Amino acid sequence: MLALQGLAENAYRFERRQTYKVCGEGFVRKENLIVFEDWGSFLLPFKRYRVLPALQGSAENAYRFGSNYFILYLFTMDYHQPLLAETTYHIFSRAIGNEKLFLTPENYKFFLRRFDLYISPIADVYAFNLLPNHFHAIVDIKPYDHLLPLYKAVKKSNVEHETWQPDFVIKQFSNMLNSYTKSFNIRTNRKGALFIDNMRRVAIEKDSQLSATIFYVHKNAVHHGYCKEITDWPWTSYKAILSKSPTKLKRKEIIEWFGNEAEFIKFHSQPIYLKNAVIIE
Repeated sequence: MLALQGLAENAYRFERRQTYKVCGEGFVRKENLIVFEDWGSFLLPFKRYRVLPALQGSAENAYRFGSNYFILYLFTMDYHQPLLAETTYHIFSRAIGNEKLFLTPENYKFFLRRFDLYISPIADVYAFNLLPNHFHAIVDIKPYDHLLPLYKAVKKSNVEHETWQPDFVIKQFSNMLNSYTKSFNIRTNRKGALFIDNMRRVAIEKDSQLSATIFYVHKNAVHHGYCKEITDWPWTSYKAILSKSPTKLKRKEIIEWFGNEAEFIKFHSQPIYLKNAVIIE
């Protein structure tokens, strides 16, 4: 999760009954409230938080900081936005319960092949990370005029309904996940759903949000304790972006987004904290 000042410079996780300091201002969480010492707002990859003045009579729900305090109300981000043409999204999904999505290196490779087959025709890929029980990707949905002939070819019809474009795109993702699940079930002798219902997605609306989310995706294996360095994890786009080998990733665009390779590496050299770490600075 990202907090304040550049969005990626201070990556912390909020946990109940844990105390933090961010940018010199103290805040804690109690129940569903976070009390913050200053007015402002900040954006996390999956949720939007805003600081509002404390309401009258709500002091019993807050920790005080001197005579002034504010309550940070939690607004849940819409995870099920339509996937619109020429819009960039952070997409993510996970396995149901305690299941694993990937048990062997071949599982990871097969998922990437399925992703390429179903998603490359309808979206450009900026970044991805596959972990044992979930995955993240950043995709930019291709233009309307590119999608329309694909839709007509699949539907074998010239009929266009009002929501055909987002429906067609999300169907491609659904087909990809279903295809992987069927193969995984056959190989592991299991039955039933593998992924949670409804792949989650969040539109990336700001320049700083894109930079922060690319970093978030690439650092995820370190964040969850699977490795110590971003470069240690083999199932991420980080090394592919820096490589000279052929790729369908938008390598040139991502490097130019950060300025150059050196700046891309520098941005990814920020501190990475474990998911359940308690951070006090």
